[in-house]
Amino acid sequence: MKSSARKTMAALPLLLLAALLIGCGGAADDPEQRIRALIVDAEQAAEAGSTRRVMRHVSEAYRDEAGRDKSELRNLVRAYLFQQDSLQLVTRIRHIEVATAYRAHAEVQLGLAGDAAERARSMTGLNANNLQLQLTFDREADDEWRLIRADWSRGSE
Repeated sequence: MKSSARKTMAALPLLLLAALLIGCGGAADDPEQRIRALIVDAEQAAEAGSTRRVMRHVSEAYRDEAGRDKSELRNLVRAYLFQQDSLQLVTRIRHIEVATAYRAHAEVQLGLAGDAAERARSMTGLNANNLQLQLTFDREADDEWRLIRADWSRGSE
């Protein structure tokens, strides 16, 4: 076998791996799926008590209905997570709307619970720790979606 043929054969596994990764890129490039993954990662980060990981999903341009910016939100998240011995979140993404290539909205139901019974009650509306979240995301210059606004209210369902 010639030298160039051997080099091509040696590179074949790398080429196949690259083709496989490119072929799997559809979901990663889908804005709705990326936003779903962001919400799941933020939920897992909060349950793990990681303020830093939660906040990496928040834009520097963040503002909420109370006028809080990213720094104030970080302090609020840090204080809340610090107070929790154990945190279990139950999220239900009710709707995601990709309005433009750079803006998306999500409606999320969030149950804050400690044990299994409390988690079940939080999703049936029997727990006062059930929140309805209206989230707005922007796709930023680094091509990452980040939260720019969050409005919430107590929810019943």
